[in-house]
Amino acid sequence: MITVRTSCAVIAATAALTASPSLARAGTDIGVRWVDCVVEPALDADLDGLDDACEEAVVLGFEPELVFGVEETKPARVPFWAARRDGPETMRLFYALSYIDDAGDPDLNGATSHDGDSEFIVLRVQYDGAGVWTLVEGYLSAHYQTFCDTADWIPATSFQWESDVGGRPLVFVAEGKHANYADLATCDSGGCFQDHCTDTTREPAGIVAGRDLGLRTTPIIDDFVKNGNSEWYWTNEIFCGWQRPAADPRDGCVPADNSYSIQLDDFAMDDGPAAGVGLCEACVDDTDCKDGGRCFDARCTRACESDGCPGGSFCAPDPGFGSGQCEPETTCECIAACMGRECGDPGCGASCGTCPMNELCSAAGQCVPKDPGCVPQCDGKQCGDDGCGNVCGNCPNPEDCQNGVCVDDPTTVATTGAGGEAGAGGEGGGGDVVEDEGCRCATAGSAPRSQGAWGLALAGAVFLARRRRSERYASPTADR
Repeated sequence: MITVRTSCAVIAATAALTASPSLARAGTDIGVRWVDCVVEPALDADLDGLDDACEEAVVLGFEPELVFGVEETKPARVPFWAARRDGPETMRLFYALSYIDDAGDPDLNGATSHDGDSEFIVLRVQYDGAGVWTLVEGYLSAHYQTFCDTADWIPATSFQWESDVGGRPLVFVAEGKHANYADLATCDSGGCFQDHCTDTTREPAGIVAGRDLGLRTTPIIDDFVKNGNSEWYWTNEIFCGWQRPAADPRDGCVPADNSYSIQLDDFAMDDGPAAGVGLCEACVDDTDCKDGGRCFDARCTRACESDGCPGGSFCAPDPGFGSGQCEPETTCECIAACMGRECGDPGCGASCGTCPMNELCSAAGQCVPKDPGCVPQCDGKQCGDDGCGNVCGNCPNPEDCQNGVCVDDPTTVATTGAGGEAGAGGEGGGGDVVEDEGCRCATAGSAPRSQGAWGLALAGAVFLARRRRSERYASPTADR
């Protein structure tokens, strides 16, 4: 447990209303690229593989603008935050607003008031590859896990914005109760029709440097002390807004099933240290490899079950270590080439994943909606591309697909350039360079290609299914 003792300025609503909301879907250049964010876990405080300065820049770039009503009397809060990967070039941001008090329903003379209020906001943001980050969707707590819970995931197009440029969405706060909404009308019909919002004052949520919660397995902040009292974020304790000593009863505060610890779990913010980054990394023994990986031939593998391996690798059956191991399908360079891609061939004979039936893989390796007028062309084909972004079938191991037909032991042709070096498109050194369906790759020590492709197809299908579940809480692993 890490205890942080610091003086903590309480934030109060003082900003005046300046402009009407904008309906534009905002994007913003916050000065960092995805490539700047991905680091070796040992180089960042919570070991999640995301650079600390990048996390902070993204969290601040999308810091929600809170809209308070005229009857809000308890806006004081001490916000904290957490960030983690959430798919290719995507982050999940958790804003723990940490209100000191809940003032209760103003129409009922403050009934249902209590010490502390553990409201929160979750945003999913994505880098577009060209300098701009955009909001994908958000989750706004509103009486979370109670009978009057009206929270849900909200698409970016349903938010309003302070201006038409920038990444910060407006969040309308119910007077007295701090439930969060994307607009005034939703607020007035939310929370069993008890909530009410007005657009009187607006101010940033209050995110500052140094309040990164980290991860449960590697916390940066858990026990935070203010005015001599503690509040916990990863430890499951009822949140009372720093108004009760640890030894005092915590009944009458935030309900026990609504602590920040439970919320962080519910939204998979405790994903643990980055998994799989040790795959292909140099090693001396197993202690150099992460996430249950083993050291084979001075290179790390990574523990897996039936899915979850990075693009360019597949989950080999359990070799006697209690789990399968991710192994490169062709070369470790293929795995690096799949970073930031959801699907497709990265140009080295591997696959970065497959798309669902209603989507196809773009040239940038992203799953995009399919042309509804596309007609699959599979007549006379056992396998291969159907012309609409899917395949006509898969070949059994060890057969391979050539020109739409499954064949045994396909011919491969070793090629070299002048002086014995690999020709254009090949890999110099470390094994033969072969030509395989127009892609030239080093293959020494690699698994059979059809087995790897099948493992990756299964991994991609499971990953995409999880990512599209309505709850959206599954912990994505395809690019980790």
